[in-house]
Amino acid sequence: MYDWQSEFDNGNTVSLSFDGSDATLIIVNDDHTLDISGLCAIDNESFVIFDENSDTNFAFEYKLYGDRVELSADNGTISLKKLT
Repeated sequence: MYDWQSEFDNGNTVSLSFDGSDATLIIVNDDHTLDISGLCAIDNESFVIFDENSDTNFAFEYKLYGDRVELSADNGTISLKKLT
């Protein structure tokens, strides 16, 4: 339950943060910002964010590697580093 972030060579950023039972995933590129936030249900392999703005559930699988986490959804995977 840490804060995670990654910045890519093209300038896009992805951040994931947790606050109690809520989670926020923010994806930013030059043209658009996607903010998914709300109640989060998590287990040892996956989590779901129940987005309050769109009333949509977003499911992610994850693998934890110490100071790095890999998030997977819709056949894509990104790696985020733990913020200290």
